[in-house]
Amino acid sequence: MTQFIFSLFFGTILVGLLATHVCAESSSLEVLKSLKLNGLECTPKVMEGCSYEECVGQIGSYPRPILIAVPSSVSSLRIHFHGHHLGMPQTLPYETSLTSMITAFGLPKHLCLSNELTVFPQSLGKNVTYKEFFKDDSSYAQFLNDLHQVLNQSLKDSPLNLSGHSGGGKYVAGALGAGLKVSMVTIFDGIYGATTKDALKNWVNLSEGKLTLATVKGMDPENFSNQLRKELMTKFTSTKSSINETPYDVHSSLRVMHYSRFAGAAGGTKAHFDVLSEIWPIKN
Repeated sequence: MTQFIFSLFFGTILVGLLATHVCAESSSLEVLKSLKLNGLECTPKVMEGCSYEECVGQIGSYPRPILIAVPSSVSSLRIHFHGHHLGMPQTLPYETSLTSMITAFGLPKHLCLSNELTVFPQSLGKNVTYKEFFKDDSSYAQFLNDLHQVLNQSLKDSPLNLSGHSGGGKYVAGALGAGLKVSMVTIFDGIYGATTKDALKNWVNLSEGKLTLATVKGMDPENFSNQLRKELMTKFTSTKSSINETPYDVHSSLRVMHYSRFAGAAGGTKAHFDVLSEIWPIKN
């Protein structure tokens, strides 16, 4: 009798685990099916150890292409706002297309291994498209609603994470100010004013979410990030770390991490992009 009860108990757990695994896989398949039905073109990206799909198209009334990276298993949603298109020779790989940008930052393997479905809305020039589209709080909510529509509502109850690089940090702050419920925020060298700093401070103080900052010393985002840490009035521990062979000062508290590096021999422009490549893969 005892053996029968044990077998029944073990079998119930096994069935539950298998059901969870199948559900995770099928949700990704359902997302891809829905994206294709909504007109996005999906391309498999296969690399050693994993694969994911890059789906590109337009969503709702957003006027520019949007790239959605769909890994094999999905448990959360991230929206990433990229920075300015500067039109300089050294920045063109980040600006030619959304796929080119992802490759230039070295993100494909990380997108593949992640359980995060990541959305990259394209903006031209100095975030001109973001500026024209995200005019008020309701525009952020509408964008998210349109996104969930093409995702077949599969991730509507999943954690929402936001990230922004450079000029894109302003639009992360805008989304927070619009009241979107967000679990995690990451800003890559992207705090250029007190308004963005204050929006992040308010979000940290009023939520239970986690904030990650990555900055280059001597630039405005570094100064505003240091000021933000002081204004949060929480205890930070400072250590040193080597990330991708780059020395970083790391300031950490319970819910806030700040990674700070020197520009080094490569110069400020390259370091401004490298902070994203180096810190994005870290799971805090």
